[in-house]
Amino acid sequence: MDPGFGDLQNVVAGIQNQDAGRALGDPNPFDPWGRPYIYPSIWLQIKALGFNSQTVVGFGLFFIFLFFVSAFALLGKLNRYEGIFTGLFLISPALMTGIERCNIDLILFPLILAALALRRWPPAAAALLLFVTALKLHPVGAFIAFLAPPWRRTLPWLAGMVGVLLIYLFVDRQELAVIGAHAQHYPAYTFGSAVFGFWYAQAYPASGPADASVLFFWGSFFLLLIGVCALRFSPVVPPEPRWEREIYSFRLGAGLYLALFALGSNNDYAMMFFLFCLPLLFRLWHVGNPLQWWAIVALSCSIIYVNWDLFSDEYLLRHVLFKQALSWSLVGSILGLLCATRAWPALSEAQ
Repeated sequence: MDPGFGDLQNVVAGIQNQDAGRALGDPNPFDPWGRPYIYPSIWLQIKALGFNSQTVVGFGLFFIFLFFVSAFALLGKLNRYEGIFTGLFLISPALMTGIERCNIDLILFPLILAALALRRWPPAAAALLLFVTALKLHPVGAFIAFLAPPWRRTLPWLAGMVGVLLIYLFVDRQELAVIGAHAQHYPAYTFGSAVFGFWYAQAYPASGPADASVLFFWGSFFLLLIGVCALRFSPVVPPEPRWEREIYSFRLGAGLYLALFALGSNNDYAMMFFLFCLPLLFRLWHVGNPLQWWAIVALSCSIIYVNWDLFSDEYLLRHVLFKQALSWSLVGSILGLLCATRAWPALSEAQ
């Protein structure tokens, strides 16, 4: 991209727009591509750290470095096949697009990793996840990590997090409405429950927005239906106390992916949060219980999805329909694993 780190450039342009006296949602002549500023205004405070058009490249390189260090810290020591899988995932077209743009999800990733490190101190983990959710709404899905036994330790904090979030949504409702109104959605290079609806609205504009809205509704309906089927048909296996960190990390990643999917349409580079699912999926890959095949399906769908652009850029059949079939299959396997491990404690009972 020229200039480089396009999404980080949007934050620079947002700061310049604010300094010029323009409100959030106003036309932004400072953005190199004329895009509106679409992030919460809390991001504009980064200018206090010296973030500006002269330092954006340095900040971008630091954020990218921090992301890769965080990814390696998350995954730890891997065997040969896990290393090959992870390497192909990290250099995939989907994730490298996020690197090229230096999307702010790269900044959220180490913060969520810090919440994983603080999991045995629920107040700190809850506060950190709330902060990340204020930076960008989709990390609300990570709250699922608290929806697990021991209930006396997790439910009070989950209820508190939801309560604080509702207050934030009410207080900041006008800004969030402006962001939602200016957010752009595309049927290509994205995943989510509404992607088919966006494609339909683009392919048949004469049908009008009402028909597209009906398809968005059906996307949400099928997402709920998959969840019900996963709850009904997924196996339940005894908890593995040795995998306490892996199950907590999986719930963070699964919640993030499902929240991104449920929000309708998100860019493929948001698949970086699926990395949080890998520690548990790698463990299940090598066991002989019924969850092994669920993990294999999730791993297969994810690695094909993030690398699909290496094989085909044909639009309708392969890029929209096939990729979305992979994405929906990944949703089903993730929901099945969440339901199958719902009785696994979020923290060791010995604590």
